Amino acid sequence: MTNEIYNVLDRAQSLIRDPKNWGRHEYARTSDGTLTDITDPNAFCFCTAGAVYRVLGSVGGFPASLQILARAIGDSSEGSIYLWNDNWRRTHAEVMAAFDRAKALSLNP
Repeated sequence: MTNEIYNVLDRAQSLIRDPKNWGRHEYARTSDGTLTDITDPNAFCFCTAGAVYRVLGSVGGFPASLQILARAIGDSSEGSIYLWNDNWRRTHAEVMAAFDRAKALSLNP
């Protein structure tokens, strides 16, 4: 299970590795900024949770990968990752670092 979580986190991080592919307040947007579903092939930009849900193929619940991301940011409550990502002061570098910490946690729970 741990390797599966690592793989989800790694793939999600890859989706938003380029800062232009990371966003706030919505799970997914197209390249012109239009709100869209995470499964839309034209989805271009994802929030942290949206990237994870894109890899998982659907939105819902509090999957293990998001639980570990929440631990990586220091708050394991279900809504924490959304509030953390959407903070206007949040930087792309901080998001990438959180994914790196979460991947390390997934290997050493």
